Amino acid sequence: EQAWQWFTKNGGVQRRPYWWDRPRFGPPRRLTPVVGVIWYEAAAYCAWLNRHWKEDEAAREAMGAMFGGQFQLRLPREPEWVAAAGGEQEKRFPWGDGGEVHYPANTAESKLQRTTPVCMYPLGRSPLGVMDMGGNVWEWQANLLEKGQRSRAIRGGSWSDGVSFARVAARLGYHPYDDYTYIGFRVGAFPG
Repeated sequence: EQAWQWFTKNGGVQRRPYWWDRPRFGPPRRLTPVVGVIWYEAAAYCAWLNRHWKEDEAAREAMGAMFGGQFQLRLPREPEWVAAAGGEQEKRFPWGDGGEVHYPANTAESKLQRTTPVCMYPLGRSPLGVMDMGGNVWEWQANLLEKGQRSRAIRGGSWSDGVSFARVAARLGYHPYDDYTYIGFRVGAFPG
């Protein structure tokens, strides 16, 4: 609700994410995460989507088939994100403990230096089958990093960080107005 208030207070003006027109990060890069989005924009997009998804017949059918009753589209809270990633044991990655697969995610070790399509690393999916929970982009969370701070939590690691940041336990905090090429977001559907 805080993000929706921010959005409407600003006249509902939608700015393009800073990196939108850059070939490495914009629309030509289909199926890749949108980056350069501040926390308020990510959360406001979820609020907008929550209000408008029913206007599309295909979306109504698909969402009804998946969720049936009432649900809410929003940024995940950290415990929800951790559960989707498979648990937070200290050295655990979304794909497990590492095992024989060393880097099944878009991290600095890939040397790609940009985002990749979310389906590019199928061996990196979580036990629940969720793709890109580690690497590609840090994901804004709905909650603050710590009570009493302004920093918003991010999870998941990114293409610009080493694989150790793709551990489920890895978390950072950023100011809600930060809009870097390595921060994006994930829309989640939750009961409500």
